Amino acid sequence: MATYSAEQVEEVVQVMYTNPARVGEANAWLMDFTSSPAAWEISVALLRSAEPNVRFFAANAVHIKVKAEGDELPPDTLAWLLNTLLAAMQTPECAQPNILTKLCLAVVALGLHLSQEPGKLQSTLLDSPSFLSLSPAPALEFFLLLPQEWDRLSLTKRRQDKALSELALQLPRVVSLIQSLLGSAADETM
Repeated sequence: MATYSAEQVEEVVQVMYTNPARVGEANAWLMDFTSSPAAWEISVALLRSAEPNVRFFAANAVHIKVKAEGDELPPDTLAWLLNTLLAAMQTPECAQPNILTKLCLAVVALGLHLSQEPGKLQSTLLDSPSFLSLSPAPALEFFLLLPQEWDRLSLTKRRQDKALSELALQLPRVVSLIQSLLGSAADETM
């Protein structure tokens, strides 16, 4: 099994964006990296990179990992990842629209995994201080992306019904949060 470091990943991402002759090789290496267990921690660490292309790659890698393996995360790892992503969404380094969207997509995917267990979406995400402290832009983007990602979610009929039922239970809470966010956004523009 290959070993990876943040420095290696950063270097290969830069090669992919700056050396057209090596794009295929860099892409293959990065795909192998993304499918590795090390990608979780390294990608999260790279969200703080000085290079925007590296931060975008890291956000995209986290999104890919969450979609593919998010339901396999132990509860403590899921809570850590969720809080880390929500914190990253508040940083100037990740405020770039393409990076913020990928982070929101990763949080949405985690939210959809949480919605498969009664009460988890609300207790772990919607009521968390990290989520409630988001500025209006990322929070509204989360709610905008939620139905789009739902359409892409691949679940058995039983799991989909369970998740849909949980999401329906959260609708009043979500509407209340959106109203609050819109009020905050209006206050910020005045």
